[in-house]
Amino acid sequence: QGYTTFLVISGSLDSDTSDQFDQTVTRFIEAGHRWIVLDLGGLKYLSSAGIGVLVGSANTLRENDGELKLSAVPNNIARVLDMLALLDFFESFPDCQTAINSYNS
Repeated sequence: QGYTTFLVISGSLDSDTSDQFDQTVTRFIEAGHRWIVLDLGGLKYLSSAGIGVLVGSANTLRENDGELKLSAVPNNIARVLDMLALLDFFESFPDCQTAINSYNS
């Protein structure tokens, strides 16, 4: 299936940072990356703008025969995703290596 791109997201993913995140992921997609794992272990805050770019990135990858997976999702972020019924939308793993290995199974 090719190679997996691993991105570490820390701090906040909000209206101040979502455009930069979106541009970064878009560059990877345009370069042919189809399998992206986001390590959210250092993410402290996720706003609606951040959720929007996560969903948009996942949809773009799916439209291009790829997939976005999450790893090390902090409990506070998992609760937000759960309240929005997005835990089923994103495949999530306890750590990066497990997420990467899931592409090969």
